Amino acid sequence: MKRPRPPVERRLTPSEWFDWLAGKDFPNQFATTARVRGTADPAGLRRALDAVSARHPLLRTRIRPRPFPLVPVYRTAGVPPLPLRIVEHAGEHDWVREVETELQQPFPAGGPLVRFVLLRRHDAFDLIMTGEHVLADATSYVYLLRDLLEVLGAPNRPVPVLDTPPAWGLVASPGDQPGAPPVEPTGWNRTGPPSECLSVLHRVWDESLTEALIRRCRAERTTVHAALATAVLRALARFEEGHPIRRLSSPVNVRRRLPELFSQGFGSYIGPSITVAVDTSAGQDFWSAARAFKTELTARNSPAAFRASARILRLLYRLPGPLGRIATRRWIADEYDVWLTNLTRLPIPAEYPTGTLEALHLAVHTGGPRRRVVGVAEVDGRMCLTVVSSSGSLMEKVLDEVEADLEQRLLPGTATVAPKE
Repeated sequence: MKRPRPPVERRLTPSEWFDWLAGKDFPNQFATTARVRGTADPAGLRRALDAVSARHPLLRTRIRPRPFPLVPVYRTAGVPPLPLRIVEHAGEHDWVREVETELQQPFPAGGPLVRFVLLRRHDAFDLIMTGEHVLADATSYVYLLRDLLEVLGAPNRPVPVLDTPPAWGLVASPGDQPGAPPVEPTGWNRTGPPSECLSVLHRVWDESLTEALIRRCRAERTTVHAALATAVLRALARFEEGHPIRRLSSPVNVRRRLPELFSQGFGSYIGPSITVAVDTSAGQDFWSAARAFKTELTARNSPAAFRASARILRLLYRLPGPLGRIATRRWIADEYDVWLTNLTRLPIPAEYPTGTLEALHLAVHTGGPRRRVVGVAEVDGRMCLTVVSSSGSLMEKVLDEVEADLEQRLLPGTATVAPKE
């Protein structure tokens, strides 16, 4: 008989402490939705959840606060199994309403910090995984999805434990990149207060548009992220009055700077987000603007900038909770127009014994009620875009404009109006 694993308790790292403090004043959750053509038995999914929670011990934790100067700890003792809610006879788009509800539902103090919803449809199902950002990054939830779908299709296969340690202090810091430091703008657009209730919007682009975008970005020596950022900021400037300088914030994935052990680990392996300002009135052509965005983002993602952020996190780590909370609130209150997270070229397959992964929607609720967050993922040659915001009417126009603009640039046979430069 296999002996149960002993309880685990470890301190939060400085970056986890920052995310935990941020979550006390701002929403800080992911909801990753897998849309699968196939079937999922609730009892089989329950067994799969138990198996992956054994593979990834961090799933079975709660955060226990401690009096200053002690920092909170992750703890597995007394944490209940991963919650699973079943919705039978779900409609094609019922998952959107469920995600909107999940993102606004707090987690119990006793943990765990992840929960699941299974929506069963005819010959298909939607699986929603909602988790606290302090626990793991978006890439981790993609790997978790892969593990769940694999265990569902092969329930008797052994599932090895992948107990990845925290990565704080292990990020490699190569020599600083050459070039002048980025120039800060003297002014930029200020977002207004929320005008609507929180909503989730989504689009799935077909293979032709997705592949054309990837191919053109390579030819133009830029990235899909930079092209999407440029298109989104230009669309916002068109439909929303305000300062022409718009700002977009991007999370920084640090897995590539970590040892191989962390490449598929479950945890929070991202650095502080980087904000890039773009003058939407500068008159640059689209691809020149996308290359400029890429250059600016690369300059701000230098090892020196990363070390500066790490120093700030270490200082916050030494503050009492109330003071650290005030400092964290001021740091992340910096204004930006939209936040874009990009998981294109997902490192997981689309085909599983239980069915085919047809779409993956990353809904991120973070940064306060004024924020607009765009999650991007590519599944089997199709780009999936998901927006969480409190300005749904505006972001609906933005999504339509971005898609139409890129279609006109990349698929001229579908264009009815020449793209604006």
